[in-house]
Amino acid sequence: MFRQWIRAASARIGIRLPFTGVICVHGTESVSIDADGHPEIKFRKLLVFLEQPSAGDLCDVYALGASQPTSGIIYMSPDAVEVSREEPEPGRQVISWLPRDPIVVNALYEHQYGWRPSARFDDTAVCVEYDCNMRTGVFTIELASPRKFDAAVLFERPRWPLRLTERHIVRAALQRLKAPDPAPRISNEGTRIIGEVEAPRAGGRYLLVAFRPCGIADCEEWLTRTSLIHRWQRTVSDWVADFGNRERDIRGRAVRVKS
Repeated sequence: MFRQWIRAASARIGIRLPFTGVICVHGTESVSIDADGHPEIKFRKLLVFLEQPSAGDLCDVYALGASQPTSGIIYMSPDAVEVSREEPEPGRQVISWLPRDPIVVNALYEHQYGWRPSARFDDTAVCVEYDCNMRTGVFTIELASPRKFDAAVLFERPRWPLRLTERHIVRAALQRLKAPDPAPRISNEGTRIIGEVEAPRAGGRYLLVAFRPCGIADCEEWLTRTSLIHRWQRTVSDWVADFGNRERDIRGRAVRVKS
């Protein structure tokens, strides 16, 4: 009761303290992609409540990694009641919830929720985000698609910059491929990926990036093509070519005048 009073008092002055009265023993994020690239994302968490939660203590996060719209169909959880929702930053939807039925302290509680993002996962690289907002033992990310994957990496989201772009994510993923850390498992002839995070950091955000065949080369070429240096070189090249064309035009007009 004292901790609830502290959280309530802090909330009244604009400070939201994390709720520590729940533990996620094991969680799973299952991402299924159909033949047209439309994803369906489902979550399942086995929780143990150490105390009764209040409104604002529990929340589910819907995000895709980069700062892109989270528009889509958000499922109503079969075990929870929605209290409120907000979008604290572009591409990140946070829904506050409470258990639909009374909970039993220190007993297992299964929480399920999910959504269908409007974005299509049909690029050469697919990114899935997991937001760890409570103490967690093990969290598993599963990715299934009729199209094959060649490689995958799972890593904690860089803390800087605060708003990641696709370039930041792709660059971090390509660098991670060179690290000696264990990579997610790829099975079913490349159509299924399973990655695990043991004891993820509460407050941490994790990214699973999977590459299609030739996806690594395509991403490396895209980074080069869209880099500032490459664009500067292309601009200078255009200036040189334009200057050369103008010089030829001037010489051509001079020759015609002499004639």
